[in-house]
Amino acid sequence: MKIPKIYKISILILIIITLTGCNTNYKSLNDMSIISSLLIDKKDDKFITYIELYKEEKSENKSKKLSYYITGTGHNIEDAINNASSLISKELYLVHMNTVIFSKEIAQNNLEDVFNYLETKVQINSNYYILISDNIKELMDSKNEDNPILGEKISNLIKYSSNNGPMINYDYLEKLKNYVSNKKDIFLNKVEIENKNITIKNGYYFHNNNLVGTLNNDELKLLNLFSNFNNLYFTFKIDNKQYIIKINNCDINYKLNNEININLNIKGNIYYADKGLDLNNVDLIEKINSHTKYSLKRRIEELLNKLINNKSDIIGINNYIYKINGYQKLDMFKDKININIDVKTNKKGLIQSTLGGSK
Repeated sequence: MKIPKIYKISILILIIITLTGCNTNYKSLNDMSIISSLLIDKKDDKFITYIELYKEEKSENKSKKLSYYITGTGHNIEDAINNASSLISKELYLVHMNTVIFSKEIAQNNLEDVFNYLETKVQINSNYYILISDNIKELMDSKNEDNPILGEKISNLIKYSSNNGPMINYDYLEKLKNYVSNKKDIFLNKVEIENKNITIKNGYYFHNNNLVGTLNNDELKLLNLFSNFNNLYFTFKIDNKQYIIKINNCDINYKLNNEININLNIKGNIYYADKGLDLNNVDLIEKINSHTKYSLKRRIEELLNKLINNKSDIIGINNYIYKINGYQKLDMFKDKININIDVKTNKKGLIQSTLGGSK
């Protein structure tokens, strides 16, 4: 009897949870090559893998942690990695891997190959990040003295970003769960080079694991509202003057009847205001709240229409409906969705500036 894919992957998840972080072969790390990042591309119907390995450089009684790449090609990812590993004398060690990055072509045509490979490698640490890059080679060439290890640089960008706007990254287990689910689609962040710096912004969203569209940074911040991220910054204009709201909290609840009602209760601070906006004026604060509410509602509705047109549920609305009802009574792709927003802001933390504006 053929075991359904969802059950096989569930078993693998349990194995990963049980064994992650353990060296099941009890080999010394000195006998292994530790991977920082795995990059996957495709050309002429062959997979190309670039494996970033740690190395230690010693000089004058000092040591410095660096990295280098080994490359392999093959008819599948396993073969490409094996061919790359044949260039070194040590076994590859994946437990401390930071990132898996693959090209847009891989995302469009071979997403299943990537997940099938990763799900069989129970020694891989499940906390690494999965991203897409439109230019793998440019990303690899971005290494320099300030960023000597690509995988660590990208991982730190995600972990320690002060603005969680573009960071829709889940660990591997979360991506795997969404990949096999028929209730929620996956989203993958895009890593690229901008002005010689590594940036993580924009990204691709999927339907039934097929790439169907892109999202920009502003849309990603809206998406993060549904995940209750902190420290989200939104820019607005009122009376031709700009102000920035820092979102501190967003509580979401659903009411399901003949329609899907999504209620967002948002609390935040006025982080910045142009000169001329008198924040001591109670009426102005109410006007800012009202304008913020209207603007966010319009932006969220535009995002939802975009996702609905491409049949993608990366927010997990249908998944939530399924959990509440036990079976699908409503469907975000068929039934009406109403967005209701309540916004409360204050000016806490503002420092008045005589140079124009408040912050």
